[in-house]
Amino acid sequence: MPVRLWWGAVVAYFLLLSYLLLTPHPLWFMGTAGEAAEETVDSTLADYAQHALAYAVLGALITLATVGKSFRFRCCWLTAAAAHGVLCEVLQHFIPHRHFGAHDALANAVGVVGGWAIAMLLCRLPVVRAMTMSVSAPDPDIVGN
Repeated sequence: MPVRLWWGAVVAYFLLLSYLLLTPHPLWFMGTAGEAAEETVDSTLADYAQHALAYAVLGALITLATVGKSFRFRCCWLTAAAAHGVLCEVLQHFIPHRHFGAHDALANAVGVVGGWAIAMLLCRLPVVRAMTMSVSAPDPDIVGN
Protein backbone atom coordinates (compact mmCIF):
# COMPACT_ATOMS: atom_id res chain seq x y z
CA MET A 1 0.00 0.00 0.00
CA PRO A 2 1.56 3.33 -0.99
CA VAL A 3 2.67 5.53 1.87
CA ARG A 4 0.38 8.32 0.64
CA LEU A 5 -2.64 6.10 1.31
CA TRP A 6 -1.47 5.43 4.87
CA TRP A 7 -0.98 9.15 5.46
CA GLY A 8 -4.34 9.85 3.81
CA ALA A 9 -5.93 7.47 6.32
CA VAL A 10 -4.12 9.24 9.17
CA VAL A 11 -5.36 12.67 8.03
CA ALA A 12 -8.93 11.50 7.42
CA TYR A 13 -9.12 9.78 10.79
CA PHE A 14 -7.49 12.77 12.52
CA LEU A 15 -10.16 15.06 11.06
CA LEU A 16 -12.92 12.67 12.12
CA LEU A 17 -11.57 12.53 15.68
CA SER A 18 -11.26 16.32 15.79
CA TYR A 19 -14.88 16.68 14.70
CA LEU A 20 -16.15 14.13 17.22
CA LEU A 21 -14.22 15.70 20.08
CA LEU A 22 -14.82 19.36 19.28
CA THR A 23 -18.47 19.52 18.27
CA PRO A 24 -21.15 20.21 20.88
CA HIS A 25 -23.31 17.25 19.80
CA PRO A 26 -21.23 14.70 17.87
CA LEU A 27 -24.11 12.23 17.59
CA TRP A 28 -26.65 14.82 16.36
CA PHE A 29 -27.64 12.60 13.43
CA MET A 30 -29.07 10.05 15.90
CA GLY A 31 -31.49 12.57 17.41
CA THR A 32 -32.58 12.00 21.00
CA ALA A 33 -31.07 8.50 20.95
CA GLY A 34 -27.65 10.09 20.34
CA GLU A 35 -28.09 12.45 23.28
CA ALA A 36 -29.21 9.58 25.51
CA ALA A 37 -26.21 7.52 24.44
CA GLU A 38 -23.83 10.39 25.21
CA GLU A 39 -25.31 10.88 28.68
CA THR A 40 -25.34 7.16 29.46
CA VAL A 41 -21.72 6.56 28.50
CA ASP A 42 -20.28 9.83 29.85
CA SER A 43 -17.82 9.32 32.76
CA THR A 44 -18.11 5.54 32.78
CA LEU A 45 -15.56 2.87 31.98
CA ALA A 46 -17.13 2.63 28.51
CA ASP A 47 -16.34 6.32 27.94
CA TYR A 48 -12.67 5.79 28.73
CA ALA A 49 -12.59 2.66 26.57
CA GLN A 50 -14.06 4.65 23.68
CA HIS A 51 -11.38 7.31 24.05
CA ALA A 52 -8.59 4.75 24.27
CA LEU A 53 -9.88 2.80 21.28
CA ALA A 54 -10.33 5.92 19.17
CA TYR A 55 -6.75 7.00 19.80
CA ALA A 56 -5.43 3.44 19.46
CA VAL A 57 -6.65 3.50 15.88
CA LEU A 58 -4.84 6.80 15.32
CA GLY A 59 -1.65 5.44 16.93
CA ALA A 60 -1.81 2.31 14.79
CA LEU A 61 -2.37 4.29 11.58
CA ILE A 62 0.58 6.56 12.37
CA THR A 63 2.75 3.52 13.09
CA LEU A 64 1.81 1.93 9.76
CA ALA A 65 2.37 5.23 7.92
CA THR A 66 5.85 5.59 9.40
CA VAL A 67 7.19 2.11 8.63
CA GLY A 68 10.72 2.53 7.32
CA LYS A 69 11.17 5.88 9.02
CA SER A 70 13.33 6.49 12.05
CA PHE A 71 12.14 5.70 15.55
CA ARG A 72 12.52 9.40 16.38
CA PHE A 73 10.28 10.40 13.46
CA ARG A 74 7.60 7.94 14.56
CA CYS A 75 7.82 9.08 18.19
CA CYS A 76 7.32 12.71 17.13
CA TRP A 77 4.11 11.82 15.30
CA LEU A 78 2.85 9.61 18.13
CA THR A 79 3.60 12.38 20.63
CA ALA A 80 1.69 14.83 18.44
CA ALA A 81 -1.29 12.43 18.40
CA ALA A 82 -1.25 12.17 22.20
CA ALA A 83 -0.95 15.97 22.46
CA HIS A 84 -3.95 16.28 20.15
CA GLY A 85 -5.97 14.11 22.52
CA VAL A 86 -5.02 16.26 25.50
CA LEU A 87 -5.57 19.54 23.64
CA CYS A 88 -9.02 18.45 22.44
CA GLU A 89 -9.99 17.70 26.02
CA VAL A 90 -8.80 21.15 27.15
CA LEU A 91 -10.72 22.82 24.30
CA GLN A 92 -13.88 20.96 25.28
CA HIS A 93 -14.00 23.16 28.38
CA PHE A 94 -14.95 26.06 26.08
CA ILE A 95 -17.52 24.16 23.97
CA PRO A 96 -21.18 24.14 25.03
CA HIS A 97 -22.44 20.75 26.27
CA ARG A 98 -18.87 19.45 26.55
CA HIS A 99 -16.47 19.36 29.48
CA PHE A 100 -12.80 18.83 30.19
CA GLY A 101 -11.95 15.39 31.51
CA ALA A 102 -8.45 14.60 32.76
CA HIS A 103 -9.28 10.91 32.67
CA ASP A 104 -10.41 11.24 29.05
CA ALA A 105 -7.12 12.97 28.18
CA LEU A 106 -5.19 10.17 29.86
CA ALA A 107 -7.26 7.55 28.03
CA ASN A 108 -6.45 9.29 24.73
CA ALA A 109 -2.71 9.18 25.43
CA VAL A 110 -2.85 5.56 26.62
CA GLY A 111 -4.76 4.72 23.44
CA VAL A 112 -2.00 6.14 21.23
CA VAL A 113 0.60 3.98 23.00
CA GLY A 114 -1.67 0.93 22.81
CA GLY A 115 -2.25 1.49 19.09
CA TRP A 116 1.48 1.74 18.51
CA ALA A 117 2.09 -1.52 20.39
CA ILE A 118 -0.67 -3.37 18.56
CA ALA A 119 0.51 -2.10 15.18
CA MET A 120 4.08 -3.17 15.97
CA LEU A 121 2.81 -6.67 16.74
CA LEU A 122 0.62 -6.74 13.64
CA CYS A 123 3.57 -5.67 11.49
CA ARG A 124 5.18 -9.00 12.30
CA LEU A 125 2.41 -10.80 10.38
CA PRO A 126 3.43 -11.56 6.77
CA VAL A 127 0.28 -10.00 5.29
CA VAL A 128 0.70 -6.70 7.14
CA ARG A 129 4.44 -6.70 6.53
CA ALA A 130 3.82 -7.08 2.81
CA MET A 131 1.40 -4.14 2.88
CA THR A 132 3.84 -1.86 4.67
CA MET A 133 7.21 -3.04 3.39
CA SER A 134 6.27 -2.40 -0.24
CA VAL A 135 6.35 1.26 0.67
CA SER A 136 9.90 1.54 1.93
CA ALA A 137 12.87 -0.24 3.39
CA PRO A 138 12.26 -2.63 6.31
CA ASP A 139 11.88 -0.99 9.69
CA PRO A 140 14.46 -2.32 12.16
CA ASP A 141 11.90 -1.90 14.96
CA ILE A 142 9.56 -4.37 13.26
CA VAL A 143 11.67 -6.83 11.31
CA GLY A 144 13.73 -9.10 13.52
CA ASN A 145 16.82 -10.91 12.32
